Amino acid sequence: MRSYLKAERLVGRVSWSFLFVILLGMCLRVSAKEIKMVTVDWAPYYSQSLPQKGVISEIVDEAFKRVGHTTQLEFLPWERAMRSALRGDYDVLMGAYYSEMREVKLEYSDPIYEVEVGIIARKDLEVTHYKKLEDLTSYRFGIGLGWVNSPEFDTAHFLRKEAVSRPILNLRKMEKRHIDMTVMSTKVFEYELAQSELEGKLETVVLQPLLAKNPLYVCVPRIHPKSHSIIADFNRGLRLLKKDGSYAKILKKHGFDTEH
Repeated sequence: MRSYLKAERLVGRVSWSFLFVILLGMCLRVSAKEIKMVTVDWAPYYSQSLPQKGVISEIVDEAFKRVGHTTQLEFLPWERAMRSALRGDYDVLMGAYYSEMREVKLEYSDPIYEVEVGIIARKDLEVTHYKKLEDLTSYRFGIGLGWVNSPEFDTAHFLRKEAVSRPILNLRKMEKRHIDMTVMSTKVFEYELAQSELEGKLETVVLQPLLAKNPLYVCVPRIHPKSHSIIADFNRGLRLLKKDGSYAKILKKHGFDTEH
């Protein structure tokens, strides 16, 4: 009789354990969702034309997958992408730099990758260095519409700046001597030049020192009802990617420095 009761209690415990596992699995499935993301076409970091839509896209996608989410990524011009995300049309704005103004409306993830931002000048200007931005007041700058570069440069209202919607437009303006310098990621500049009709025609130099080293982030609008949990999930997935070596493998596969 005692053996029977023990067996019955054991079966009961097993049944409850099995039920708990089922309920846990249901909760995980309910909490899993498709994350709608938006960004700008910004090769070589992310682009519709790149394998896996670029290195950052693949890292973000894999990080969300590790914690049970799927992703959908749409590419829009940057200012439109920003406005759409802030309206709540998307869950995530992918690949933004940090700024105090943006942080008012966006919640930031852990950093994904660091981007080197430089001042790129026409070589015939014979300028290779600067000590302070005031040294460059005689030059005309091309910048990206709605882009953050560095706090110092962005607040340098004494500089003459003309904004365009796409990086390639600043390269073409430099070649036509409509501007003297542009500010952007050095890797984006190299990629745009190599893919354009200007390769071999436009000679440039990256001024020293670099303007900034800006981390890229995943951002969620603060108005989103699950902003905290989406950021927490992404951060957890990113840590898992780094821990098992997948993060470094993705960078290497796309030809990026694994030391960032």
